[in-house]
Amino acid sequence: MKGLMIILLYFLGIISTVLLGIYLASMVLFVFGNAEYPGEIAFIPKWIFLFSVFILLKKTETIKQMREWFYDAVSTLSNNLSKKIDDLFDNFFE
Repeated sequence: MKGLMIILLYFLGIISTVLLGIYLASMVLFVFGNAEYPGEIAFIPKWIFLFSVFILLKKTETIKQMREWFYDAVSTLSNNLSKKIDDLFDNFFE
């Protein structure tokens, strides 16, 4: 259960960091773009950016194991898909 909580907090940190990046980019565009309306991102609650600190959980062993499992799964899926596509093209051009 502790591992699942760490993974969920890590994903919350990723989402919060992405929102922070979008907010900062839109702030720069608003300031230098001479716009009258700041856009919808300006109305997001600023306290949500405090969750960005959870991205530091990537150093924990649980997150490292989860990333290794994910990379292995994607690699296996990619290899299987590549073999199926190769077989499909081999059969198509015969």
